[in-house]
Amino acid sequence: MYLIANDTPFVRYISLNNYAKEHDIPYTKVKRAADNQLLKTAVKANNGRWNIDADVETAFK
Repeated sequence: MYLIANDTPFVRYISLNNYAKEHDIPYTKVKRAADNQLLKTAVKANNGRWNIDADVETAFK
């Protein structure tokens, strides 16, 4: 059993590729920004793939 507080924020992490498609941005531009640590919510998983909080990084262009 898990207890989750009502005020716990929901985070929707998606791949950089899906983020690029949702915002009509070239994948290479998003990947370069993640590699250069310009995206504050981008995290790199152990398998080498990047994920990003889709709701926070909405201003990236």
